[in-house]
Amino acid sequence: MELTRKDRYELAYWRGTDLDMHRRKMPMYLAAWGYEDVDSVLEIGTGPLGGFLPIIQAKRKAGIDPLYEGYESAGLLERCDAEYICARFEEFETDERFDAVLSADGLDHGEMGFAVIPKIRRLLKPGGAFYMHVHIRPKHLLNFAHAPMREADLGGHLGDLIEVRREILPNDIDGRYCAALVGVWKSPP
Repeated sequence: MELTRKDRYELAYWRGTDLDMHRRKMPMYLAAWGYEDVDSVLEIGTGPLGGFLPIIQAKRKAGIDPLYEGYESAGLLERCDAEYICARFEEFETDERFDAVLSADGLDHGEMGFAVIPKIRRLLKPGGAFYMHVHIRPKHLLNFAHAPMREADLGGHLGDLIEVRREILPNDIDGRYCAALVGVWKSPP
């Protein structure tokens, strides 16, 4: 897959970041969501550590990220018992449906922001849950690799998803960054 400018920026971030800090944050997201293990999970934008897939239980685990090949070339990719799909989520097509779709700090990295939620909804089984975390970055933290995300823009994209929980964390999941929107929505049974 040919890397975009945004992809190269993201890959450079992962090459230079504290990977252990990211590992420590993963259980914090799950706790904030009130996540419970299910049979099938798709995670959008796992990053090189495999996101939540190494620490959750499911019969079927899949992750999608356009940078898996780049992570592997850089010696960063950590695999587990999951399928890794090297693709942009916006371009990904499947007939498969999941009990849960997870996205932590990912929707603002894609090209569609909240407008991708109807696609996520189509991937959920009846009663399936969408677990979302996005940064609500102030202007000084925005750049070409991060789309502006505002809670006010979310509503029009939720369709028939039923809100289970929604919270704005003033300093992210670990109390150390900008505001973040954390929420869980379920498809109708």
